[in-house]
Amino acid sequence: MTPWIIAAAILFVLGLAGVAVLIGLRRSAKTTLAGGGSSLTPVRADKLQRFVESKAGFVVTTAHTFDASPERVWAALDTNGFFSWLPLINGMRYPDQDRGVGATRVFDGFLVAGAEQVVAREEGHRLALTATTSSVPFAVKSIAEQYVLSPTDSGATTLTWTLAVQPRLGWLLPYRLFAPLARPFARWSLRGLASRL
Repeated sequence: MTPWIIAAAILFVLGLAGVAVLIGLRRSAKTTLAGGGSSLTPVRADKLQRFVESKAGFVVTTAHTFDASPERVWAALDTNGFFSWLPLINGMRYPDQDRGVGATRVFDGFLVAGAEQVVAREEGHRLALTATTSSVPFAVKSIAEQYVLSPTDSGATTLTWTLAVQPRLGWLLPYRLFAPLARPFARWSLRGLASRL
């Protein structure tokens, strides 16, 4: 066999494996959106800061200042469809009108999905959530995120988003090293909220 045939065969097998992974991720996401999924370890509101500072192996914080009042930014953050401007993401949605502490918010993506629970809510100022189920449980043990709105002197609003993840196999990879690489994507993701203002 020539090296070209071997290389083509390897690429073909890798392509099939990639397709199989994508199909598996989509099936798992659909199961999670239908109320299934695998349970994650929730982070309580009173443990959120400690989780971010010492337990999470991957933490990304980014901020963006929007030329809008805190009320408008909060309304956009609190509306169904948050993050729907991202490719392959249908957005975040609340299954009902409840948005208070204990309410469920669903992350609806084409390849990944999950459910979160509101653990802290200060109307117009702060929203904190923890993941309760995920379509990719083999990768993640716990997830928490927090959004904080701060008015500026010019009448604009700075929205700060912190995403903290405790991987299941955190001891295998130095996940904290990936945070600087993820920060530009997180910043771009957050800036998309301007399309809802």
